[in-house]
Amino acid sequence: SNTLQFAQGSIGLAKIAEFESDLVQAESYYKEGLKRFEFDSSLICALMRFYKSTDNIDAAIALIEDRERTPEAEAILADCFFQKRDFEKALEIYLRLLDSEIVDAEMFNQVGNCYFKMKQYPQAIENYNSGLKLDPENSLIHRNLGLAFAAIDDINSALKHLKRGQTEKNIEPAISLLMGNLHFQRQEYPQALENFEDALRKDNQNISVLQAVSDCYLYMGHEDSAKIGYREILRLKPGYQPAEERLNQLGQMAENSC
Repeated sequence: SNTLQFAQGSIGLAKIAEFESDLVQAESYYKEGLKRFEFDSSLICALMRFYKSTDNIDAAIALIEDRERTPEAEAILADCFFQKRDFEKALEIYLRLLDSEIVDAEMFNQVGNCYFKMKQYPQAIENYNSGLKLDPENSLIHRNLGLAFAAIDDINSALKHLKRGQTEKNIEPAISLLMGNLHFQRQEYPQALENFEDALRKDNQNISVLQAVSDCYLYMGHEDSAKIGYREILRLKPGYQPAEERLNQLGQMAENSC
């Protein structure tokens, strides 16, 4: 129909403007479309996504307040509340969508994220597991499930899922660092070192990671490698106390062995 063609045309022009980073013009195209077709759900959702992507969350929420909400608009609204850190409102909408039989792995992931942010870790774990039943290879849900297990100190389960959450195309330094710390807690220094070095490959001047790598070498008995690491830290950040303390410790060990 002509209505649908005009609505889709407005969205298309707005997307081109967004691609060209002309956000003012993009918003203008969306609004012009809504002036003519105020209740077109595709235009409403497109403009909500635009506002959300530009961090204009309040505008996205206001856009839907007096309009009938499609499930798609409800999902975007929930995402907006999540972005505003209003996790209770976001959760309420996500659960309502699940009750209306809109069930997919991503929805369970979002419900789990709300519970995680609210520190209700058992409920988070339950929903992440529900998501994995629908999409067993979903690396993002594995990652989030691993974080939830880490929060309740279930190290075995945390490491299992965090590992499955790391892919060759997407190795997160923060997750590698967490995995290394979990192995380090269990005195599994070679495994910890492997994770720390993964993190270091993404950021080779990260002081915390360099310290962790050097500590692994120290606990594995590779004192010369540990010294090199601590000295590199002090070159990058003179006076860094943890590195200075380790070097002093190694100096005293050398004196005592004489």
